[in-house]
Amino acid sequence: GPHRFDTYPLSRGWGFSPAAAGIGELFFTFVLVYVVLACGTVATPSSCRSKRNNHAALAIVGACAGGGLASSALSGGMLNPAVCLGVVTSSVSYHAPGAPPASPFANFVAFSFWELAGGCLAAGAFRRTHPAEFRSTPLLAK
Repeated sequence: GPHRFDTYPLSRGWGFSPAAAGIGELFFTFVLVYVVLACGTVATPSSCRSKRNNHAALAIVGACAGGGLASSALSGGMLNPAVCLGVVTSSVSYHAPGAPPASPFANFVAFSFWELAGGCLAAGAFRRTHPAEFRSTPLLAK
């Protein structure tokens, strides 16, 4: 088709500084990872009548969609180093003949750093806000 050589570049948004793009990735990756940890890994309280958590998927999708849409103008809204690697790989592999690739490897390293930092901060915040999840119990205790 007419757009077969069009690729999505991994770069900051036009008019935004690298720091603004990085902080946007850090913040929204923090939100996404915290929501996944808080909804997907927490044990169901004994006071609940059902062991199912039907709201976890909705919360995770809301965090992913909200973060992606809110940061798309800043940085493309990747929120995941694996997605950044895929974008860089496709940009290098499938660019227009005679044109240089649009996404240098340096952008991948910078974006991945901010995203990994956001994930680590979310894990630390989860550890501080959910201490009951980290109480050690013997493996063979009943």
